[in-house]
Amino acid sequence: MRIVPLNILFLFFVASVFTSCLKNRFEPVGDGDIVFSAYDVYSDFSTYSRFAIVDSVGKVDLTNLNATDSVLEEPYRSIILNQIEINLISYGYTKVSTPDSADVLINANLIISPSGELVRQYSFVGGFEEFEATWGAHEHYIKSPMDWGFNAIALYRYKIPYYFTEDSGTLLIEMIDANSLDTANQKIYIPWISGVRAIYTGANIGNRLIQAINQCFAQSTYLQH
Repeated sequence: MRIVPLNILFLFFVASVFTSCLKNRFEPVGDGDIVFSAYDVYSDFSTYSRFAIVDSVGKVDLTNLNATDSVLEEPYRSIILNQIEINLISYGYTKVSTPDSADVLINANLIISPSGELVRQYSFVGGFEEFEATWGAHEHYIKSPMDWGFNAIALYRYKIPYYFTEDSGTLLIEMIDANSLDTANQKIYIPWISGVRAIYTGANIGNRLIQAINQCFAQSTYLQH
């Protein structure tokens, strides 16, 4: 893992928690935005050539357990989805209109959370380092496969970075391996996850989103064909 020395406190936090997460990476972008990413070393990204992407960005409020999830408003929805598409196409992927034709499915969600854990793995499954994960306090909130109509649990064959956010919001981008769906055991794999901390408030949100999403891919060159 590459550690970027933002300041002494942040460096101490990362060093004490992430020393064993060799597949994770953090980079500063600007205005306090931090990009993080992690991936599955068992996945051969060169075998993925076609992607489908959601048509909306989920807005998940973890500050209130009674809150109803909604969708992110414009222009940020279009900025996020367009910039993800631009980067995937530049990496050699082809966009398709139906998930049945896709090798990977792309999700994007904005998480609104009080200070505290955002993404955490809470159980170990099987003998091949398969982990489940939750977002914040929502033990049941494993949304990614549901966005595509899959009755399956999202599994990660790597350690997701423990990460902290504020109510300013964190963007999560997830890549689902569409060909990994195991209907018998109700599971599907997420070979790559990336995100941007504290992106939803402050000045120049649109420009910061573009810059941060570009960084998500710039530090994930293993995705490139």
